[in-house]
Amino acid sequence: MIHPEWNRFILTCLAMLAPVLAGACGGSAAKSDTPAPCTSGVWLHIPLAPSTAAMAAPTVQVCRNVTACYTSTFPPLPSRVNDGFTQNMSDTVPITGTLWLNSDGSITLDIEWTFDAPSLLQDGDHYVVTLANGTGIATTVLDKTATYQMSAPVIADSGPTCLQATLTP
Repeated sequence: MIHPEWNRFILTCLAMLAPVLAGACGGSAAKSDTPAPCTSGVWLHIPLAPSTAAMAAPTVQVCRNVTACYTSTFPPLPSRVNDGFTQNMSDTVPITGTLWLNSDGSITLDIEWTFDAPSLLQDGDHYVVTLANGTGIATTVLDKTATYQMSAPVIADSGPTCLQATLTP
């Protein structure tokens, strides 16, 4: 039996690696021993209210600078602890959201928004995430501003550097 924390770690890794495993970074001709480069973007980790567990259709909207907004409706929260549901939040932009039920009963939302062109990312980018139950009134669960730092790939000399966000209120 896998420890519950490892289960969450494995699911998160698989969700983040899905594009690579599907051949999005070079297709079937890509070398399997070539490490994936680091990814520019933002990772949002948002603790949610316990009432989220009762939502029949939690609807999440994530916006960057008010002009780029993407909305996705998730299925009801899983009933097993340390379980989550991951889905793409856009058909055209690489945004992945995972709604988690943690072992302590808390609920979190993780959103990963990646960018192929780091030049699109500017210090001061404003990220807002709202949550609603189906057609209900949306509640803001995150409202932060980003500053970006250069980051190197996991393996030295395996690709270009990238920009990763740090968020402040």
